[in-house]
Amino acid sequence: MNIKKIAITLLAVGLFAGACVTGPSGIGSDPKDAPPSGNPAGVWIAGDSIAEGTGYRFSANGDFSIAQGSTGFIHRGIKASNVPERIALMRAEYGDPTTLVILAGGNDLYAAYSEGEVYNAAVALHDDLEADGIDVRFVTEPIPDSGSIFTWTNGTLERFNDSLISTFGDTIDCGFAGHPTEVFGSFPVHPISSGYDALAQCIYNNL
Repeated sequence: MNIKKIAITLLAVGLFAGACVTGPSGIGSDPKDAPPSGNPAGVWIAGDSIAEGTGYRFSANGDFSIAQGSTGFIHRGIKASNVPERIALMRAEYGDPTTLVILAGGNDLYAAYSEGEVYNAAVALHDDLEADGIDVRFVTEPIPDSGSIFTWTNGTLERFNDSLISTFGDTIDCGFAGHPTEVFGSFPVHPISSGYDALAQCIYNNL
């Protein structure tokens, strides 16, 4: 057995594996992050799974979706990056958008972050992006009135939506709270196809 040859082989394997690992933050080329879709020169949309479903309409319209499910302003879920980290990664790769639509918050509250923590994270992200000349437009989360994972929040998501509206006068509120048949159909977590269409149209109408 050639011990020297084995050692060199193990070293080469280790260096290759190290090259495939992302940086200390755990984000970057991590395959858990979803690829963006659409045209980076258009309006960007970021956020959670509801933003992701809406984002398909954005990319089909020639705009850019960097949204990915299970994430929030703080919460990463099964992804490698949360919303602020995701935005930073996409800006580094594609440059800055003129307008960035953000729809998030429900996953953070569901993951038991406090209203204050989520609100402060949203404000910090807004202020950082606006300081760089990016027009940020928050969108309130649609809320089904029964059978949803969000009903346990006892009004926290509604209050979070209200806090965005009161703080940022240009927040887009589509009024989709408590209309399951119109937006959610019989599925209590995500909108049905026509609900996503209505949400995307509402956002475009208010940009």
